[in-house]
Amino acid sequence: MKNTLKNLGYRFDDERAIWRHPEYRGISYNDGDEIETRIGGIIASSEDISVLSTELRGKVTDWASLYHLSSVRSNILRPYQKIFKGDVLEIGAGCGAITRYLGEQGANILALEGSPRRASIARSRTRDLENVTVLSERFDQFKTDQTFDVITLIGVLEYANLFTPGDEPALNMLKRVRQLLKPTGQLIIAIENQLGLKYFAGAPEDHLGTPMYGVEGRYQKDQPQTFGKKVLEEMLVKSELSHSQFMAPFPDYKLPTSIVTESGFKSPNFDAAAFAWQSVKKDHQLPPCTHFSLELAWADVVKNGLGLDMANSFLILASPAAAGVPSTDILAYHYSAERLASYCKETLFISKDHDVDVVHFPLKTNFNKISDLDGPVNFLFPESQKYSLGKTLSWEFIQIVSRDGWTFEEVGKYFKRYVRILEGLISKDGGLAELKSCQDLVPAKYFDGIPQNIVITPEGAPIFFDTEWVLKTDIELGRVLLRAILNLLPLVSRYGKNISYDELTHRQFIEQVFSSVGINVSDDDINYYIQQESEVQNQIYGRPLEKPMEWGLGNHLNFLNTYLYSRKKDQEVVQNVHTISQLNDAIRMYENSKSWILTRPLRKSVKLAKKISSFIKNLPNTIRNKLHLENGVQAQVKSWLKILRDEGFVEFLKAIKKFIRRIGTEKQSAFSIWLDQYSALFNSAEENLNSKSKDFERTPLISIVMPVYKTNHQWLKEAIESVIQQSYPHWELCIADDASQDGKLREILESYAAKDARIKVYFSNINEHISAASNHALTLATGEWVGLLDHDDLLDKNALLWIVGSINENPNASLIYSDEAKIDEVGNKFAPYFKPDWNRDLFYSQNYICHFGAYKTSILKDVGGFRLGFEGAQDYDLALRFIEKISDGDIVHVPRLLYYWRAHQLSTAQSGSAKNYAKDAGKRALQEHLDRIGIRANVNSTIDGYRVSYALPKNLPLVSLIIPTRNSKALVEQCIESIIKKTKYQNYEIILVDNGSDENESLNYFKTAEIEYGIRVIKYDGEFNYSAINNYAASEAKGELLCLVNNDIEVISPEWLGEMVSLAIQPRVGAVGAKLLYSDSSLQHGGVVLGVGGVAGHSHKYLSDGGAGYFNRANLISSYSAVTAACLLVRKELFLMVGGLNESNLKIAFNDVDFCLKLQEAGYANVWTPYAKLFHHESATRGPEDSPEKVNRFNSEVEYMKKRWDSILGKDPAYNPNLTLEREDFSLAFPPRM
Repeated sequence: MKNTLKNLGYRFDDERAIWRHPEYRGISYNDGDEIETRIGGIIASSEDISVLSTELRGKVTDWASLYHLSSVRSNILRPYQKIFKGDVLEIGAGCGAITRYLGEQGANILALEGSPRRASIARSRTRDLENVTVLSERFDQFKTDQTFDVITLIGVLEYANLFTPGDEPALNMLKRVRQLLKPTGQLIIAIENQLGLKYFAGAPEDHLGTPMYGVEGRYQKDQPQTFGKKVLEEMLVKSELSHSQFMAPFPDYKLPTSIVTESGFKSPNFDAAAFAWQSVKKDHQLPPCTHFSLELAWADVVKNGLGLDMANSFLILASPAAAGVPSTDILAYHYSAERLASYCKETLFISKDHDVDVVHFPLKTNFNKISDLDGPVNFLFPESQKYSLGKTLSWEFIQIVSRDGWTFEEVGKYFKRYVRILEGLISKDGGLAELKSCQDLVPAKYFDGIPQNIVITPEGAPIFFDTEWVLKTDIELGRVLLRAILNLLPLVSRYGKNISYDELTHRQFIEQVFSSVGINVSDDDINYYIQQESEVQNQIYGRPLEKPMEWGLGNHLNFLNTYLYSRKKDQEVVQNVHTISQLNDAIRMYENSKSWILTRPLRKSVKLAKKISSFIKNLPNTIRNKLHLENGVQAQVKSWLKILRDEGFVEFLKAIKKFIRRIGTEKQSAFSIWLDQYSALFNSAEENLNSKSKDFERTPLISIVMPVYKTNHQWLKEAIESVIQQSYPHWELCIADDASQDGKLREILESYAAKDARIKVYFSNINEHISAASNHALTLATGEWVGLLDHDDLLDKNALLWIVGSINENPNASLIYSDEAKIDEVGNKFAPYFKPDWNRDLFYSQNYICHFGAYKTSILKDVGGFRLGFEGAQDYDLALRFIEKISDGDIVHVPRLLYYWRAHQLSTAQSGSAKNYAKDAGKRALQEHLDRIGIRANVNSTIDGYRVSYALPKNLPLVSLIIPTRNSKALVEQCIESIIKKTKYQNYEIILVDNGSDENESLNYFKTAEIEYGIRVIKYDGEFNYSAINNYAASEAKGELLCLVNNDIEVISPEWLGEMVSLAIQPRVGAVGAKLLYSDSSLQHGGVVLGVGGVAGHSHKYLSDGGAGYFNRANLISSYSAVTAACLLVRKELFLMVGGLNESNLKIAFNDVDFCLKLQEAGYANVWTPYAKLFHHESATRGPEDSPEKVNRFNSEVEYMKKRWDSILGKDPAYNPNLTLEREDFSLAFPPRM
């Protein structure tokens, strides 16, 4: 071989240990510099470079290293092991994975590779094999008269368009290969099938990465190209390779574990489809979701005779002579090549008469059939046996969970049957078995008795096969079940929609299975079984114990098909665009901030670093939650702070902008996109309003009050013009200049007043500040209504028309306010605040009325206008005094963007801290308001607004804490002891409602708690009816207040109960809800929003603890239409007044929402407070809602809610129709519900 290469002009490159022409530079194809350098380094530094090397397999970290180093790669050639004799030419050696296998077969191998670097790596992989020669050369340039016994094209023919000249490059390549073959020589081709089933399911074309590209035949001349079976057969015939044999490697030719022959697909005594569907999830390049379930599809594809035609890849043996393609009675090959070399095996399924023999061969030559090992299992090399026709038990599992609407009741029946099968097999062996608990023992021989290894014959008989692993001791049933589940979960590429769960982790699935089977398993049990299984994996696969098999217990089941996945991604894109907008707003704010300019000398100080860290922490939560798209919050912040410290503030801002560009490239904010998308909807509403305005009974004059002081001239003009351009004509603009001493500004004002008699201007001789200036403007007002406008802000052109429309719809209205957004210095609109209807508790937490506010003039003047001494919060103080004169029903909200608040470096629109004196003034205004109306409370400022702490009476009212439970000793104990040990409020009783507990452990604890803590345990022996249980307990309660508490609640903040009581005793308050966190400290309950998800959903669900939420609502006391009964406090008299919980129509779901709505209907506000903080280990004891009976019950409860509360669901007064009902994050509604 070497002499031949010398004669052809090639020279040996000592540095690379390959042959090449001295001037040859290679081809423009590689896997990337980093990848090839890394793979080359791994191979060069490894001692064991054999095909079955455990050392190389242990260095696999990603797809590239798996592809180049995995021992599975060589399975593609194992069916032809006996033909590798004489001279073998490998075309396209790559990094040597296949070269290594060929070399180990002992033939003379010439490995041809176009890339010198890859050729060098291939030689490094075969450096101990003298029978291998590596040549770096293009195939079309390889001019030789030598012929070969075998030529391989493994993943090469598809690249013919790139490296072979002519009109039909692939055909030309095959013709050249034919010239290099001996008369009876053999060609082996492995190539993707253009029409493979996975590509119809949406998998991207392997080389070009675009779904349907190959299926639709969109290949171009300079692109890789794959072919279907018929086209390949025709090309082979045209190339004088007329004798061919096609096989189907599964999942494909790259990393095949099974290979099915054409005979295998045709045999009536053989289930070829099983090899296809069991391999689906082994395809590492399969996308996260597909158009359909490949597992289910394969069965019918094979049944209809299309198994080979629609295989994902082909393995082809072709020859110019019939003798080169011998017929075979082998139906399929299966390989176990990922194990330690001593355990690797090949399994052949051979047709014999009307039967099928299953024959096993070791892949390693020096091999013991029986191994008494040091580890936990012994290896028994399986004997040959007869093939059992039927379906594996695992197939039934796939059929269940791949169907939409599956339930855990069905899954439970499946696993109960599995346990019965185990009992039958044990009994058949002469043993006695009744398997009921985790601790029951199963004979050691059934260690590997998982559903994949049990065939159900057509007659229904179970047969256990593939018994190669035997545990050294008998095995607990719990571990057998866990092994079964762990081995079944990876078989399913897409689960159907479960009837009760939108998402499930693998661990949750495991727990539900055990529960459905009726076998109790604890977290400790699962962890123990996992540890034992890791020891087995270490023995079989050589995985270190510190790196056990990736069980993925935290991974979620994939419920998404392509449509749902696409929809989910679309929602994420919209959210990301919104995130970009918010980041841009934050950058704009800090770029314009004087504080940053003034602190330039302090950039490198620790103090400044802390400021930046605080800035990041207080970014809108939607931004912080999305930082995981990059490196995670901590890593991202750390990198930004390093840039700030080392390179300065300008580079810091550039880094943030670069981050924004990485998230997305949309130039518009999500808000801008939303405005554009629904402009026609908004215009239509405005035209409709204009049409109605002709019939308005009331067309009041509206006086716009505008104090002015040294404002930007352009912004002032824009503010005035926004009034002049109003579609409603009956207005007057009352301007008071607070001694600006600006000649140009005075000229502007006088000019406008001269042009339009509706514009009135008062000029003050002395600067009296904004309250006095506003009062001066108010003296000019003659209108029936007054609207407030700052001197640099803008009104929407229809703002007054919408206000007047509301006046006509609400004749008793005295105060009207609208939604608002911000506008930057160059006119970009951002940060819309879509507000709730009148919400006293939120108003006490922040001045959300703010802009645009319109007040009845008579009442405004009656309260004395604006008060001096409250500058910065003069409008908040005014509103607080104003609402003292009117009823809540006189306050009307217009859910429209009627006002644009100018954001610049000195405005409170840009930053709440831009005017700290304003917050202090607001605090005083609120405190005085509460004092005036006789409410005993203290007001404190918080980062997010104000906190009203209501006083508790001297004699604390008794609170009855009602905790329903069935068993669940651990949860109940945690709940009760956290209450007793952490609660500051001391006047309470605990009523534990026992709903049929039957576990001694729980019953004993209940008795102990009665004695030690003085709790009351009352029995409720009826069926589980949450409403009835709590109603019964309420009738037994001694307290003035009732607090419904789930048994999976755990106290966090000691003041929780006092906080809730202080709110509940306010005469206007109905139910009070708490801030509930999941075990991971993310928000579980922040109030209930009606309409979200259909009936109701929890506000700001999954928000990180401390996250501000939408305009800080997650950190502010606020009214909601409902709060969850997981922790709900209410006065007993109100509970009884509205009839308690609905135990007839709402036994389980929505009873708390219905209860709260009854309170709201009766005129009471339901309040949520963030200052009562508890864990809610949600649904820890509740079984799955998936039986037909439970599903019917749930559906009936949904229908009841929709019928009973139809007028309010989707129109939540505590929410806004411009915000979504699809999620709990207060993002924009697409479309708005207007």
